Amino acid sequence: MNRKVWVTRKTAILVLVVASLMWGCATFNKDAYRTLSVSTESYDAAMKSLGDLYKKGMVDEETKDKAVELGRYYQAALKSAVEAMNAYSQVETDTNRDKATAALIEYSKALGKVMEYITAAIQKAQGK
Repeated sequence: MNRKVWVTRKTAILVLVVASLMWGCATFNKDAYRTLSVSTESYDAAMKSLGDLYKKGMVDEETKDKAVELGRYYQAALKSAVEAMNAYSQVETDTNRDKATAALIEYSKALGKVMEYITAAIQKAQGK
């Protein structure tokens, strides 16, 4: 299976898991942390692929810089999601759960943006 399909499937799984969190799963914490873990692995793999292509001269400086910028946006969203989940884990109130869910949704959006950009950049570099 090529990397693009793998990354796209993992992103789709992430979106489904985050959506399920909105409906109050009994295993909210476990699912949320698993989602963050799996999606971080997807992000890392995609950035590594893009970095490898950049080192080979197949990705230009502008594309790399944009990916790094989106990566910072993603990292900030990840940090917010982890902090919100930690707060909910310490004090399981409806308010904290709502904040955690909102942070996970924003994180999902950030992941979607960075993965969409990286996937397109990889396809372009590979001539697809």
